[in-house]
Amino acid sequence: MRGADAHEYLKDSPNIVSCHFTLATTPPCATPSNGPLTLPRLQRLRLSVKNVYRTHLLQFLTTPALEYLAISCLFPNVFFSLAGMLGRSSCHLQHLQISDLVNLDVDGIHLILAATPDLRMLTLTGASKAIDQLLSIVADSTVLPRLRHIQIVYPASECVEASFEDAHANQIAELLRSRSNHHTPALDFTISINSLDTTLLPEELRHFVKIQTLPLS
Repeated sequence: MRGADAHEYLKDSPNIVSCHFTLATTPPCATPSNGPLTLPRLQRLRLSVKNVYRTHLLQFLTTPALEYLAISCLFPNVFFSLAGMLGRSSCHLQHLQISDLVNLDVDGIHLILAATPDLRMLTLTGASKAIDQLLSIVADSTVLPRLRHIQIVYPASECVEASFEDAHANQIAELLRSRSNHHTPALDFTISINSLDTTLLPEELRHFVKIQTLPLS
């Protein structure tokens, strides 16, 4: 679906509670039909972005009731559009799911985290380097003070092997240690992994995380 089509669909569905869009193309500039759009009852939004310009559907949306947001194929400039939507909405987002995370825009992610102080669950899939950058930010307990659950999903064995060849496991362990003090309740950290790949997890990491096995594909 094109960004303009998604805008028209949402404009005609003001009482929508949940939706999932895959955006293949987005107009490079705003058009008269792409004006501000408020969805007062939208609680769940899943957005897959296949191609993106700096002007994006998120720049027009205001979603004050949003509790769950899942977004995949994040291009770096989408972080700012996403942060703008969340800040403008003043919603109490509970669960943020970021998939296919490859390039992390540090400034953009700081804006997103600042706009989601009520976040309780963070789910991540993507390159271990980008995930590590994000985990190093949330290791500070003043960031996302209500965060209670982090889940990292590894759907394929090659992803797991690449991740745990480096210091990825140490970054996870350091995050959990830094947030587990008398001021902040311990995080519930889950690694979701193909059942055949559980042996790839470092032994020391097993003491800090829960392991959830995924069905074989």
